[in-house]
Amino acid sequence: MYKKKSGNAAEFYSCRSLFSDPDKACAALGVYTFTGCDTVEGFFGLGKVTAMKRILQPNNMAYIEIIKRLGVEEELSDELFEQLQLFTIRIIYNDPVSKRLCEARARKWQQLRHYDSARLPPDEDSFRQHCLRSHLQAYEYKNARLAKRLISTNFGWESHQDGLHPVMHTIPALPIQVQLPQSSEILEGESDTETEAEEVNVIVLDSSMEDSETDEEFSD
Repeated sequence: MYKKKSGNAAEFYSCRSLFSDPDKACAALGVYTFTGCDTVEGFFGLGKVTAMKRILQPNNMAYIEIIKRLGVEEELSDELFEQLQLFTIRIIYNDPVSKRLCEARARKWQQLRHYDSARLPPDEDSFRQHCLRSHLQAYEYKNARLAKRLISTNFGWESHQDGLHPVMHTIPALPIQVQLPQSSEILEGESDTETEAEEVNVIVLDSSMEDSETDEEFSD
């Protein structure tokens, strides 16, 4: 772990020098990775220090065992994913009630004074990609001396010509039946509306001309 200083210098810290308890030291590495690093996105407005302080509270010690498991196995199991979801709800977003991210999102939205979707917990689909990238990075941290690596494209990354790109989601944000129109469709709709308006204007002009001709006939 390291902490950036002013300029380009960086000061490095060992988790074991920060915590004499090996379980807490291992949890610190998990929190560091899970809350955002070079290859893992963070949670908006929620940093490492806050998460670490919460996990060290006496009533939250059970969550140390959850975050310790990050990067231990070569695969992210469904069981660990469910536990990381609960960890995120309780520790990251400090929600003592919700059991699923969808519930936490709805509850957080109701509590916001100024509606800002950036402050909402992630949906489960994008959260799974976050967990996969976190697991991959934590695995490489814990196996750095053994030079053991996993296949990145199995852990929230996809290969492109210019390198690896993170997979942000695998399903649409909205159900198919409520998909918003594409920009091209909007432009086509606007052009159709303009055409209809022009036709109406022509009809109005034609009718006014007919009325004027009729008035001239009567005047004669």
